[in-house]
Amino acid sequence: MEYNKNYTLDEIIHQNNSLIYRGIRKSDAKPVIIKTFQNYHQNQYEDSRLKFEYNILKKLSYIEGVVDVCSFEKIDNTNCIVMEAWDGILLSEYIKGKKIEISDFLNISRKIAFCLNEIHNENVIHKDLNPSNILINPSNGQIKIFDFGKASLLRSEKLSGKMNGRIEGTIGYISPEQTGRINSSIDYRSDYYSMGVSFFEMLNGELPFYADNHIEYIHMHLTGEIKWKNPELEAHYVLKKIVNKLLEKDKDKRYQSIEGLISDLDKFQKIYSGKNNNINFILGQHDIPKKIEISQKLYGKDNEINMIKKGFQLVKSGSSEIIFLSGNSGVGKSRIVNELYPYFIEKGAYYMTAKADQYQKDIPYKLIIESFRELFLRILMESQDKIDYFKEKILDKIGLNGQIIIDIIPEFEKIIGAQPEVEKLPAKESMNRFINVFYNLISAIASEDTPLVFFLDDMQWCDTATLSFVKTFLNSTITPYAYLICAYRDNEVEELSPLRLALDELETLRNISEIKVNPLTEDQLEYMIADSLKMEKNDVKTLSKIINKKTRGNPFFIIELFKSLDRLEFINFDLVEKNGSGILAA
Repeated sequence: MEYNKNYTLDEIIHQNNSLIYRGIRKSDAKPVIIKTFQNYHQNQYEDSRLKFEYNILKKLSYIEGVVDVCSFEKIDNTNCIVMEAWDGILLSEYIKGKKIEISDFLNISRKIAFCLNEIHNENVIHKDLNPSNILINPSNGQIKIFDFGKASLLRSEKLSGKMNGRIEGTIGYISPEQTGRINSSIDYRSDYYSMGVSFFEMLNGELPFYADNHIEYIHMHLTGEIKWKNPELEAHYVLKKIVNKLLEKDKDKRYQSIEGLISDLDKFQKIYSGKNNNINFILGQHDIPKKIEISQKLYGKDNEINMIKKGFQLVKSGSSEIIFLSGNSGVGKSRIVNELYPYFIEKGAYYMTAKADQYQKDIPYKLIIESFRELFLRILMESQDKIDYFKEKILDKIGLNGQIIIDIIPEFEKIIGAQPEVEKLPAKESMNRFINVFYNLISAIASEDTPLVFFLDDMQWCDTATLSFVKTFLNSTITPYAYLICAYRDNEVEELSPLRLALDELETLRNISEIKVNPLTEDQLEYMIADSLKMEKNDVKTLSKIINKKTRGNPFFIIELFKSLDRLEFINFDLVEKNGSGILAA
């Protein structure tokens, strides 16, 4: 197949959002791999991502286990990455429909781990590691990792929990933190989880989770239980424990270094080969982190968590509830609520978030519109049967008023179809109809099986129309199974501000729950630092006092201070093994 005057294409070896071809460069008959996007009329984002990937490949060019890059060029007006071809097949093809032998697995898994370690040493996070992005030469077991289109050059990055219709990575292999639904940043340990999924698939012949749609996959990554399917592995529980450690939902419980993983694989190999059957196997015994990663556990907030759960239990029984969280910026209000995302989805809820912006206070119903847009996008990720189910219920509740919502949230039309224009009404009646349509929407979707949880953040900057919606919500009798959680910075709310006046009014209408979120105590801070440094609590008291004095126990400031200390190399892990503990060096 001709591509242009310079290249001939033989076959497509990978096809998703991008296209990857095998081909021949005509000038020297050299085999190449060419990557471009499915959309030949590339937009600026696709062009920049392709150029970014090319630069990463150049940065990693010295690594034997990464494909070699030749050039970035425009072929027939389409930007492409040209890479050297390699004699191998996709690992996904190599393992397709079979469980590979344990000896074969150990050889391949060690090579993948070694290569990934070299990639991470360059501060590159792959973010899409899976058997379709790994080439293997069946004759010698050599591997090459490719497709860095989703990669980051950051030590870590934070994802919003907002649903924007796009999840970076292949859905069956992404880590819990890559879903954006938990308050945990993406770092090198996210690749460990994806590697664990790949290892599981190699040993079992299938993924640990299968789901009908993206929503179910996300739920499984967050809450699903790993069940091994290969009976031949029953006698090799140590190997299962190694892979299960990679697959921990909490990244702090995964391996913290490739050295730790390789050490355990080597010890298992000795057991498997019969060379040493008397090994006292302690998982992660030599797993010492190379980098400081601040612990992302939630410290000292059990009471706040339980209060929010109590309100949700009332919602599940058919009521509508509202709760406010107050506290200074950075104290952990958003973190508390987002920590409950897995809990909400496990109970069948749809969880939506919206955040006010101090420079967009003049946009009416901004938070309500954002929340419902996210709700619609979540519904659109369900099966077609479920979408049709909601369509019928929604149209029954809102009648011919669907176009009102479509005008401001176009995604809604994909659920209910095209709708007729609505009758024009005077301004006040039109506004009342607008609000009633949203309440009828809640009534149509919310149920005991699918309660709705709305988290409205930074309410100190909220527009007055959204505040009116919240007040109406309190008095509404048509919104059962709905939970409204609002957070605001009480140090930025003046006496006569719209939010303060609204709160005073709400308290006269109904008893509302309010949680005051406080900074960490000295004791809680010591636990946080000890966990981060893999040290005993008594050994970090001096450092904790210094950090507490600088930050006053504010979690955001603590994390930022840790990042600065780490960046300046004032604090690091001494890799001398001493009972497997982290050694603090200054």
